[in-house]
Amino acid sequence: MNKLDVLEAIIIEDDSCQVELLKQVIRRNCPNVAVKTVAKCKKGALKILKQGKFDIIFLDVNLGGDCAFELFEHFPEHLKEKELIVISSEKDYALEAFSYAATDYILKPIIAEDVIKAVEKAQSNLELKRSYTRKDEKPVAADPLKIIAISCLNEVKIIKVDEILYLKSDGNYTVFHTSNGEMILSSKNLGSYENLLQHNNFFRTHHSYLVNMNFVSNVQKKDGVYLEIVDQQFLPVSKRRIDSFYQYLRIK
Repeated sequence: MNKLDVLEAIIIEDDSCQVELLKQVIRRNCPNVAVKTVAKCKKGALKILKQGKFDIIFLDVNLGGDCAFELFEHFPEHLKEKELIVISSEKDYALEAFSYAATDYILKPIIAEDVIKAVEKAQSNLELKRSYTRKDEKPVAADPLKIIAISCLNEVKIIKVDEILYLKSDGNYTVFHTSNGEMILSSKNLGSYENLLQHNNFFRTHHSYLVNMNFVSNVQKKDGVYLEIVDQQFLPVSKRRIDSFYQYLRIK
């Protein structure tokens, strides 16, 4: 995706004042984003979501007295390619938002800086996703990496890829968890490593986790889906990624 391409966004919000405020912030600060349509109720939101002709979803958690996360139970498969930006006046829904692989979580009152930051994340994610599916490029075969260089604050650490248990997102940073118990903070975001390790049997189970599947011993399906790795550590699979995870395991 060319950075000059216009990204189409939808807003799901029942408060007209908040809709106008968000549209104004986007119009003034995000020239490559165009608000395509607005839904103010659950029924209208479902209709728009099922059409899927957009790139970014701005979603208010409270929708006419209902929890907007209920909409995701109706999501078709192709919506996994969209970027979800959740908006709320409460912090309590943040964990659930990220379980649905939300790109970002914006607290009200809405301020321009938060919207700009969220849109930049969404654009970066979309560029990465679409780089995988360009029809005019033939896939290039690549050998798995043996070692990886991790850019830290004051040094570059080099470790063996087969010693990495999983990577966890920490804002714009990434924490490497290794089989010897070491934790290494990288100055790069998780998305950059997802691309780098795509041939090493790593799977993005969640907005915050990239897991080395070679260390997974069990898949728990009670109260959600969790991967068990060494020392009885359990890592979540977000609801939006469960189908693709099962396809990865070839059990669906």
